[in-house]
Amino acid sequence: MGGSSFHLLYVSCLAWGFETTYKRIWKSSAIVSNNAGTISNEKQSDQPEVAVIILNWNNYEDTKSCIESSFKQSYSNHTIYIVDNGSQDGSGSRLAREYPDCEFIHNSSNLGFSAGVNKGIIAAKDKSDYILLMNNDCDFRYANCLQQAVDLAENRSDAGIVGGKIYYDRTKKIWSACGEIDWTRGRGIHYGHDELDTGRYDNIEQVGFVSGALMLISSDVVDDVGLLPEEYFFGAEEWDYSVQVNRSEYNLYRCPGFVVDHEVGASHKTFDQRFIYNTYRNKLLFQRRNLPKYYWAIWYLIFRVYSLTLLRRKLKQRIKQSDESADVSEVMNAVNTAIKDDNPTSPSVKKEDVEQFGSLR
Repeated sequence: MGGSSFHLLYVSCLAWGFETTYKRIWKSSAIVSNNAGTISNEKQSDQPEVAVIILNWNNYEDTKSCIESSFKQSYSNHTIYIVDNGSQDGSGSRLAREYPDCEFIHNSSNLGFSAGVNKGIIAAKDKSDYILLMNNDCDFRYANCLQQAVDLAENRSDAGIVGGKIYYDRTKKIWSACGEIDWTRGRGIHYGHDELDTGRYDNIEQVGFVSGALMLISSDVVDDVGLLPEEYFFGAEEWDYSVQVNRSEYNLYRCPGFVVDHEVGASHKTFDQRFIYNTYRNKLLFQRRNLPKYYWAIWYLIFRVYSLTLLRRKLKQRIKQSDESADVSEVMNAVNTAIKDDNPTSPSVKKEDVEQFGSLR
């Protein structure tokens, strides 16, 4: 492929991303400008019901801390649903004994993130006005965080999902302040990632996607759009769901007072073959599901040329710059296997697909 042709294809795909972003901003610009202001912390006399859904998998301590943090919220009209995702360490039954005021759902196996939390959404949606998905390794930083998120959602009729700011645990360093979709790379870009919080994200703002670690969803969205996409085992479901919600004429907002501490653990290494495989499977699946067919064909052609020519060198450089020891040939094997396993007739990533490179603990 000639350089000019390659550039033309790239620009064509990039243009679609700009067009999509422009339409999203344009359709709500009047709403954003007319509704900016300070969120009231004052409770409403008739508070909406919020279902807080926490997924547990072999992690008693983090889930316990998350439950305690939720109980301390000043917004009292909420029910906590613990979905145990096939834990084998007894943490699910232990938590059920210790927290009888919570609702418990026990999955027989590890279903992944989307399929796991969907069990909780199904159980809660008809009894709740809002669904809050919250990672079990997150704790609310302030007592009025949930109140502020609900107030924003109630005051903006177009709000389908509300996200917030997620900090690295007990620091002022941002892990995510929501984000936007990068259609050329097929991934979400987190606002503020690894930045010290200087107030740049202390405003109510429409965003492109909300992290699944802290996602307040209107029950109307669940009725209109459906559940989280179970085609992903873990990762990328938050991008996909955010895109579907936005395309259904809802908007996504960041609430600056909706803040949690996230204990970002070393659950995987950046160049672990399972992580690399899952990342590229998700990338391909996300683009296949969400790009128009013509743009998907262009994007896939560019991606394949890149993967065959430049990607190995790029990964080798990244490994060298990291503090990990990894074999670039093994990493590329995971990438190539992900490309080979991408199946248009059965587009989904399953646990056993990821575990071909080693069991998940």
